[in-house]
Amino acid sequence: MMSASDLIHQLKWVADGLAVPLFRLRPRPFGPGYQTVKRDTITAAIDAGLLQAGKELPPGYGVAMDERVVDTPGSMPD
Repeated sequence: MMSASDLIHQLKWVADGLAVPLFRLRPRPFGPGYQTVKRDTITAAIDAGLLQAGKELPPGYGVAMDERVVDTPGSMPD
């Protein structure tokens, strides 16, 4: 059985995911939809191999995001 804390955590992610279109219309760090877009940005960058030592980031990468979209993937093991 899921704990109340786990349920609340999952509901917050669902609500944030539903707010992604709002974030895309008006990107505001830490606003509605932000966490989901940040997670998706980091995941896509890792999957595409964009964040490798000595490789430049594509123009516009990480706009309206905090520094973790660059730092987090760089700290992951190869």
